[in-house]
Amino acid sequence: MLIAAAQALLVSLRWDFGYTELRPLQIIISCIIPALAWMCFRSLVGDYPNSPKYGDLVNLFSAALAGLAIRFMPDAIDLIVIATSFIYGALCLRLFVRGQNELTNVGFNNTLDVRRALGLVTFGLFGSGLVDLFVVLDFIVGGGHAPLLIGTGNLVWLALIGISAAITTRSLPDENDDDSEPRKQENSLEEDQKILAIVDAKLVGDQMYKDPNLTLGKLARRVGIPSRQISIAINRLHDQNVSQYVNGLRIKEACRLLTETNSSVTNIIYDSGFQTKSNFNREFLRQTGTTPRQWRKP
Repeated sequence: MLIAAAQALLVSLRWDFGYTELRPLQIIISCIIPALAWMCFRSLVGDYPNSPKYGDLVNLFSAALAGLAIRFMPDAIDLIVIATSFIYGALCLRLFVRGQNELTNVGFNNTLDVRRALGLVTFGLFGSGLVDLFVVLDFIVGGGHAPLLIGTGNLVWLALIGISAAITTRSLPDENDDDSEPRKQENSLEEDQKILAIVDAKLVGDQMYKDPNLTLGKLARRVGIPSRQISIAINRLHDQNVSQYVNGLRIKEACRLLTETNSSVTNIIYDSGFQTKSNFNREFLRQTGTTPRQWRKP
């Protein structure tokens, strides 16, 4: 977020006040921001290392290449910046398409919101690449619209980054909340049933579903089963992803509390494992077709 804000300042200084000497720094940051956005969301996937390793250095390649282009290949700068936006946009889109179950280090209360944030960033990356492409074309035809295109695009991109950062910050993985077990081939139906029995014993028997910070990675470690196998089992047996399954247990408990107790709806929200009223109401309506207060009415 701070880097995106710095980039907005650099754009303003260059195009509004004529500080063209800041262009090299602006170019390099333009290549760093997409990589950082991708790494942020990639870190929410269970098999991502908690501490940076040398493999992450590849994400600085485009920035280093842009730095060399500034000195030796100025005509290639625009191509590098545009390609960087599209490449990381494609990586984010791939993660988005793979679905909520890939976000194993995100609490089940937040997977939908984080996936929406990922969608916003994906849209922003492709949009940023298109804006840069239009700017290049505008320079070619001499249209003179470059400042407006860059200024507007930068403001929209900064807004998307800000919204996404606000959503994902509260969902960053815990230090020990990774799930790096090796993947295996798809389970048989009998294996799926055994896995679900083990998972249910922990979720229901130990009431683990009431943990508001529960993630797929944490659940996988508790039952000693790789997260992917849990996801496959629940999807095949219940036609749901893990987040929906866990929230279904929470809504079932909320319905019981609404029926059998006089506890307030606010208390029931937290007693059943939800963190926010909005998530609770959304899930309750989706699964019961009514509101908590209407459910409680005799």
